[in-house]
Amino acid sequence: MNRFHQEDFRLSSQAHIRIVGVSKRYGDHNALKQVDLDIREGEFFSLLGPSGGGKTTLLKMLGGFETPTEGDIYINGEHVNDVPPHKRNTNMVFQNYALFPHLNVIDNIGYGLRRSGLTADEKNQKINGLIELTQLSGLEKRNIEHLSGGQKQRVALARALVMDPSVLLLDEPLGALDKTLRDEMGLELRAIQKRVGITFVFVTHDQEEAMALSDRVAVLFDGAIAQVDTPRRLYDGPRSASVANFIGTSNIFDARIIAVNPSNIRVEIAGQWTMDLPRDADHSAEVSQNLSIAVRPERIAVNPTVNAADEFVGKAKVATVSFRGDRSYLELDDPYSSTRLSVVLLNLPNSDKPVPEIGDEAVFSFCQQDVILLT
Repeated sequence: MNRFHQEDFRLSSQAHIRIVGVSKRYGDHNALKQVDLDIREGEFFSLLGPSGGGKTTLLKMLGGFETPTEGDIYINGEHVNDVPPHKRNTNMVFQNYALFPHLNVIDNIGYGLRRSGLTADEKNQKINGLIELTQLSGLEKRNIEHLSGGQKQRVALARALVMDPSVLLLDEPLGALDKTLRDEMGLELRAIQKRVGITFVFVTHDQEEAMALSDRVAVLFDGAIAQVDTPRRLYDGPRSASVANFIGTSNIFDARIIAVNPSNIRVEIAGQWTMDLPRDADHSAEVSQNLSIAVRPERIAVNPTVNAADEFVGKAKVATVSFRGDRSYLELDDPYSSTRLSVVLLNLPNSDKPVPEIGDEAVFSFCQQDVILLT
């Protein structure tokens, strides 16, 4: 059984960013609810969730554009609740870039250095270094209106970095780009973050983007944090059905505990089959307790050779088949619930197990180690 525990992120004086018991209310609306979060120095940390989850509100609080109704925020050990944005060692990249259309590339990047006290040579050295870092060489004198979306994103990033912030806040900076460019710029953003070594706090609603770029991710629903973990642990060990369904796709089965032993529990799945699962010492387990289990689509085998005692085996009719190059996506009419099972199969050349067709009756199975126990 895949079992990962949410990492134990106790608030520490060594944390770069500490968010302690933070809530934000707008009238009767609770935008954030008692958020505790610890972000490490030099981390690429993503706030992930659907629209209205509270992620942008939290980001604005870190930048000083919103203040908490309750709770405290610390950056580099400094209590910053009442510190205005221009006095925090943070900077922000917005989704619409917020560039100055009347200035060219080099003047946009250097705008924040006007009152820095640096000499002209020192300013030019910083600006030229960032132009090279963000691959803008040759575009220094170009007007902003004549840049592509990806080039504008690079200018916005360079302008934010020119002031040497210790924390860079990014509010869906890739959201205006098409998918191909978005993927390319995401990888560039990650590479730049590793080179400059500062803390990035990145807001996105795109699960794949968060998983690909982040060291850790906080998943927010309705103003509360549902789980904080590494991308791999979020995928392989979601703590709830909400996280399991938001991070990728999951098949959720109802289950009931029918026996409890020191090292494992026996569960009845969908009222049909039983399976022994390792016991989670962090959670109580009682006979007749109802729970849910999740299985990822790629973990379900279709028309398998069943030879393991710990396999769950069932039959279902193929409802849909979608060919997508190296993979085929199937939906099976689940006889054990009102939903359909999602299955992902690799399209291997010269395979002796062809992909089933719509209307076929298929045998499906998954093993004990494929099961995620949800709370």
